[in-house]
Amino acid sequence: MKYLIRTLAVALAVMMAGNGCTNVDDDRAFGSCRIDLTNISNWTIYGVNGLGTYRYFVKDRRLPSNFPYTATTYTGLGGVLLIDVGVGATQPVAYEMSCPYERKKSVVVQMDDATLEAVCPECKSRFNVLMANGMGVEGPAAKQHMGMHRYKVTATASGGYLITN
Repeated sequence: MKYLIRTLAVALAVMMAGNGCTNVDDDRAFGSCRIDLTNISNWTIYGVNGLGTYRYFVKDRRLPSNFPYTATTYTGLGGVLLIDVGVGATQPVAYEMSCPYERKKSVVVQMDDATLEAVCPECKSRFNVLMANGMGVEGPAAKQHMGMHRYKVTATASGGYLITN
């Protein structure tokens, strides 16, 4: 119930603020990002499909373990969280996994499956990645109006997506 109330409050705040990002600090440099899922077969294997489904991409930790990483694949500072935020149709969004408050390669958010929020294990900040563009909703990141950095997710003619910054 606490999660539902917080989610509704954040959604209301986003709607009242217009685009929801005007007062959230989410524009920091985190490194290069390029994940090629442009081929529909790669998207089918490594993409996300269904509200709240997510996947981590971390090149130096080889996540996912069987992903065909190349010399031109980059996953930001701490990795990339790819999540489907679409209702009724796939709408992938990609976030930098390094906590925006901690800003360290080794401190990355993890998804809380119960709330579908991204959580920093170090500072305990929580981020709404489904309805509020990665806005901090709890912890020191929320107090400083920090949000998770978003990467570009571009649909391709072949049915897949390209994730870049």
